[in-house]
Amino acid sequence: MCGEVSETRQNNESQVKVRMAACNSKNSNQRWTLSSSGELKHDNTGLCLDMGEGKAGQEVAAVKCTGLKQQIWEFDFYENGKESWRPSVP
Repeated sequence: MCGEVSETRQNNESQVKVRMAACNSKNSNQRWTLSSSGELKHDNTGLCLDMGEGKAGQEVAAVKCTGLKQQIWEFDFYENGKESWRPSVP
């Protein structure tokens, strides 16, 4: 499954829902880029994946990038040469 930003979002929305959908390599609404600071940025909108308060059952959203800890993601594995990208999350 892949995180997908809705195609119907409005330009003035400050928060956009991210839904899980079957992965499709041709769907640009499913493309995200990991920054060296740990942010997952949506390629089409430039918005960051945000976990909100991180409560169980809470939905994630794509929002303006602020560098706050709820927008920093840590993974178990990184590509060769990008191991140093693991953020130091308290």
